[in-house]
Amino acid sequence: METRVTTICRLIAVLSLLFGVVLLAPGQKRIRPIQSDETTQADWQRWLDGDVRWIISAQERTAFLNLAKNEDRDRFIEDFWSRHDKEEHYHRIAYTNLHFGISVDGRTQAIPGWLTDRGRIYIAYGPPDSIRETDGDAHMKPAILWHYPSIPAYGKNVELRFLDVCSCGDYRLETFPK
Repeated sequence: METRVTTICRLIAVLSLLFGVVLLAPGQKRIRPIQSDETTQADWQRWLDGDVRWIISAQERTAFLNLAKNEDRDRFIEDFWSRHDKEEHYHRIAYTNLHFGISVDGRTQAIPGWLTDRGRIYIAYGPPDSIRETDGDAHMKPAILWHYPSIPAYGKNVELRFLDVCSCGDYRLETFPK
């Protein structure tokens, strides 16, 4: 019985070795693990909802979501970055996380900067031309005013007012120009 088990083990080892040699033989295609669609879908969703959330147009988003093939989505992303400055975009995200994040206890960031109103505007339109802060009083909350010489689709001399809604540094956009 022991001889039979040893023979079977040797046979399995030889077959495994031969199978491995065939897979790795020169000129042969190597078998690579297949990336699951779930991971790919999650990556694309993260790209849409995170990375480019504030700069992708509604038309671009719809076009991307209507693509059926992985290759077409990859090509779309390449084309998207050929029209946008990828390095500057990720620099803006990093800047907003550093400067506009909202912390709960002074150490833990409850809301990353890119998800705040100031972060959204900064990522979409870049740094404002000028910034002015106002003190709050009994009738008005503290505010930060950002001035842009122009914002496409909103016009020239655009001033955005961010109010500190809870006196905790959570500045929310009061109104966006019509």
